[in-house]
Amino acid sequence: MQRLLCVTALILAGAVALNAQTGAPASKFDTAMRAFWDADDSGDAEKAAKTVVASGASFDEVRARLKAGRPYAKQKTGRNVWNGLRRAQR
Repeated sequence: MQRLLCVTALILAGAVALNAQTGAPASKFDTAMRAFWDADDSGDAEKAAKTVVASGASFDEVRARLKAGRPYAKQKTGRNVWNGLRRAQR
């Protein structure tokens, strides 16, 4: 039993490592949603929305992605001091 558990764990670890190395290619839906979020104006957003519809994603998938919102990259946190404002107040 312990040997079977060890072998199963090794197989799962290998599958996870292999998937992490190859990386799953972005689907048409992922690419279309990224284009929608990255649109600079309403015209670009409309074109990207048409691409989202053409991707074949279900209504529930699109709704869930829109409800989750735009993905943001991690930003540096902490205190921001704006020296320009201090000079203007003197």
